[in-house]
Amino acid sequence: MNLDFYIKKRRGRGQIAFLVLALIVKVVLSFFVFELSKTYGYYGVVFDPRPAWLILLSYLTFAFIALSIDVRLNKASNVLHFMLFTFCFIPISVQYDIYYQRDSAMYWMLAGMFILIPILKDRAEVRLLLSNIRFNFTIYQYLYSAVIIAVLMLIVLIKNHGFDFNISGIIEVYDQRAVYKAETNRLSQYSFNWLGNVLNVLLILIGVARKNKTLLFVGLAMSVYLFSIGGHKSMLFVGPLGLMLFILYRILRKNFILGLMGGLSLLFGSLLFVDLFLGRTTFVSSLIVRRGVLLPSQIYYNYGEFFSSHPLNYFSHSFPFNFIFNSPYSDPIPSIVGKQYFAFSDTVYANCNVFGDTFGQVGFWAFPLLTFVLITIYHLIDNVSANRDFSFVIPLLFISSLTLVNSGLIVSLITHGMLIGILAINFYPKTFHTIKETTVTDSA
Repeated sequence: MNLDFYIKKRRGRGQIAFLVLALIVKVVLSFFVFELSKTYGYYGVVFDPRPAWLILLSYLTFAFIALSIDVRLNKASNVLHFMLFTFCFIPISVQYDIYYQRDSAMYWMLAGMFILIPILKDRAEVRLLLSNIRFNFTIYQYLYSAVIIAVLMLIVLIKNHGFDFNISGIIEVYDQRAVYKAETNRLSQYSFNWLGNVLNVLLILIGVARKNKTLLFVGLAMSVYLFSIGGHKSMLFVGPLGLMLFILYRILRKNFILGLMGGLSLLFGSLLFVDLFLGRTTFVSSLIVRRGVLLPSQIYYNYGEFFSSHPLNYFSHSFPFNFIFNSPYSDPIPSIVGKQYFAFSDTVYANCNVFGDTFGQVGFWAFPLLTFVLITIYHLIDNVSANRDFSFVIPLLFISSLTLVNSGLIVSLITHGMLIGILAINFYPKTFHTIKETTVTDSA
């Protein structure tokens, strides 16, 4: 009884600490919007707050949702839900508070979804076929299989793009991206994303866990090669990010989620302090905070406004729905929305998070649909990650799922490799083994 009370007390302290850190992140991001509105008004960054009572109501709802986030690391899905809360819901709530013209329904429907998911997740019982598909790989068989698949994908990329490490400046990458977007070979596109978001990270994680410098070097070098192909900064940083998450998990263990939120609050707070001290927005703040966090949440509301007055897409740009529905749009949705809201530049590709993108597909049905889909994905992740080394599972899951922050559901699952990442976790050798109880009968 005393042990149960101690566990509940400790968990309660963790939830309060998480709430405080989440509030710090939200307040700091609100200050960022105020500062950024002075320079990036042409980008749609506006500071025009709602009435105080609506902001207070928003903060109370935010606090309730933050307290519902499970900060324990007993389930891998808690990390994915934390990621969606931190990188999607927090900045979306900031955008609602500081600009009264943002659509209220888009915010409150999403808030209702984040209230419901923790409640339904713990009560739903989902049995999934994938979690029962097992192969008893040894770690060496698993590694050899991953290397073979990675080599095959690398061959596809070299055949289509050559083996020239053409590294342009980290800012001047738009020409590279234009060339990559013109790529029509679907196998090459899948190889690029699956290699960068899953297999490359997998090799780095195994390399550092097994102290294999060759694997680690190959993984980091492959990150540079992938960046040279597509000009995507994410590909350049995804390898080091996987390495950093691995180290953080080894240090923080059960406090991993709290540590990440604390690190984000410290990072954002430090960037804001530097910007205020210098009297200008630094490149790092613009890259990480404006483009990485606030812009996707702004685009979320752009999608809500656009598709409230334009035809829905019904996933008609994605397989297999393209055989069922004819899209009313000839161009990709991010390109159309980008031209609508960022007409000052032809290079702005308005990628939206999974919530806004799904709204563009099915309207307000997106919220009940994603509630069901995310609960199913959470159960799938928990099933396949059971009894596996979380220092491998958590970084791989985090990176392969991170595209949900700026991509649609089907694109994230298939094109960007989230489903491949879940499969890689499923086939990873078990670290722990369970003992089944059996009944022993005495022989006569």
